[in-house]
Amino acid sequence: MSTQPDMIRAFAIMVADDAERRGESCPRMTADVVVTLNGRPPARLVDKALDLAAEPLHLGQTPWVLPSPR
Repeated sequence: MSTQPDMIRAFAIMVADDAERRGESCPRMTADVVVTLNGRPPARLVDKALDLAAEPLHLGQTPWVLPSPR
């Protein structure tokens, strides 16, 4: 899951829904995900400042997935 942004968002929504069912109001779900690709230095995959459970589903490029470093 750590390399698949759509699964990270789906998990954030699932955890937020569960927290709301348990009585928490407006839970904020963020993720600090660091990945590496082909020997490159580690880089963040998603914007850790955004509430992933509140992000709408986007077709194509998603604003919360950070661009890969060059």
